[in-house]
Amino acid sequence: MQRTRTIITIAWILFWILMVSTSVQEYLRGHDHGVWKPVLWETSSALVGTFLLLAQRRYTRHYDVLIANAPLRWFLRQLAWLPVYWVMFVPAAFGIRHAVYGWMGEVYPHEGWLKVYLYED
Repeated sequence: MQRTRTIITIAWILFWILMVSTSVQEYLRGHDHGVWKPVLWETSSALVGTFLLLAQRRYTRHYDVLIANAPLRWFLRQLAWLPVYWVMFVPAAFGIRHAVYGWMGEVYPHEGWLKVYLYED
């Protein structure tokens, strides 16, 4: 069990390293400074996504017995968390971004909140 957790953790970290490096490469195509911005964008998403996944895991762990006997019921219990992600991800990730941009003396520009929610979720 511990080995599986370690492998999943390593895979999760490698995934986010890939996401950050891809975002930085894309950003550098049109900019020559401010590389911290794409790093912030991706790491804020990674932190919030990780927090939400850990919360989901904590509150749904007791449903693991359903995987073998009633996988559809297990899936529906997990699916019930989707609205939590929809509601929590954008304010948390964008709150981090706004705070860091403010700390850096800048303003974090983005579309209107409705477009942001539709795009991000």
